[in-house]
Amino acid sequence: MDTLYISPSAEYELTKYCESNLLVEVIEHFAANAVIITRDSDSQPSRWWVITDYIKDNTIDCRKKLSVILSFAAIGGFVQIGDRMAVGDVDVLCMLKETNNISEEDFDFFIDAFFNFSQGNGVKFS
Repeated sequence: MDTLYISPSAEYELTKYCESNLLVEVIEHFAANAVIITRDSDSQPSRWWVITDYIKDNTIDCRKKLSVILSFAAIGGFVQIGDRMAVGDVDVLCMLKETNNISEEDFDFFIDAFFNFSQGNGVKFS
């Protein structure tokens, strides 16, 4: 079963990349068919997201879902699909591409977005 392990500090760090309304929408959508385990501290695991089934879910806009998943990776969260795992926005993007879970257009969009974030020019995902 897909599971998100997250701490309050990780939730707060996500706001660096995503507007609060987007975070709420995606996390609530994920929680409808998966498990969220909140850690009170940064004890392990506190930044781990298993998205094996969720990545294939098409009942939410793909870019919204990917914005939050990739932002989670960007704050040092591990993202797992099946038996593959990656951390960091670029590595997770590559994993998504290699597993055919992201279109070429979306891949390019997120490469540009995270490059802009790294240059201090990014606008939060909304």
